[in-house]
Amino acid sequence: MLQRVAYYREICGHSPGQYPGTAMEVQTLRGQRLDELENPSREELKRFLDEPNAEVIQTLQEILRERDISALKEDVVPTSILEITEIRGLGPKMARRLYEELGIVDLASTKEALDDGTLSKIKGFGPNMVKKISDHILKIEKKQTKT
Repeated sequence: MLQRVAYYREICGHSPGQYPGTAMEVQTLRGQRLDELENPSREELKRFLDEPNAEVIQTLQEILRERDISALKEDVVPTSILEITEIRGLGPKMARRLYEELGIVDLASTKEALDDGTLSKIKGFGPNMVKKISDHILKIEKKQTKT
């Protein structure tokens, strides 16, 4: 979840801040004491992490308490854009390019751009990337038809 926050901040033109590093730190702690904390205080979380800022601590508390994540409140770009960052090889920079150049905000609008050929006209979206996107969308569609 912290990685998604970092991606969203970057897509919106903000610095991802400490989120990527903290996400890696939390992954190394997973299965250890951090997961065992039921309702961790700021001080308890600070002991586990290397110099986290207040926003990162608040986000961790929201995640652990299963609350809405304030860092994911919509900014200039709809949060639905995070759907396309789940495509292997398509990170926040490419997602922002799709948003800025084609107005893509989710998988549905990505599929439209794929179907009408405009996606392949964007820098960085050659045959290999277009195939990855197509395969990902097909996989999602198959899952949806099974349920």
